[in-house]
Amino acid sequence: LVLKSLQEENYKDISIKDFPFFIGKLKKNVDYCLEKQVVSRFHAKITKEEQKYYLTDLNSTNGTFINEEALRTYQKVEIKIGDEIAFANIKYRLQ
Repeated sequence: LVLKSLQEENYKDISIKDFPFFIGKLKKNVDYCLEKQVVSRFHAKITKEEQKYYLTDLNSTNGTFINEEALRTYQKVEIKIGDEIAFANIKYRLQ
């Protein structure tokens, strides 16, 4: 599973191999560190259940979005290949 950056000049693609996968800016406690002001220390997590993937916002300050729709805090939402996922204003495409 890969989160392909839609802003390649500023951000790298994120390769996801293990679950749960945590994204945030607290380097020592997350699986992928996005060191940006708009990203919370523990921003979001991606989980896998059976053959489905889910995204959960971890009470982030600036929100987590799927296809430009904001997730409610701690709401687990299924994500599919092709979805646009944003952590605050940092956008990726799920591949």
